[in-house]
Amino acid sequence: MSGLLYPLRLLPRGTNLAIYERCSDAWEEELLGDLMHWPAASTAPAVLEILDAHGWGLVG
Repeated sequence: MSGLLYPLRLLPRGTNLAIYERCSDAWEEELLGDLMHWPAASTAPAVLEILDAHGWGLVG
């Protein structure tokens, strides 16, 4: 398998993973839904927990 593992620019502790298309046979996709409906620890959508953990928010 081939790909790149590199640090996130906006989140210093985060990591990105880029996998080359030629590796697609080794991976299986699983439909998990979207972040607005992902199971969260609270009643708020999980995406809000993720943003809060990084000190970010949504502006409407």
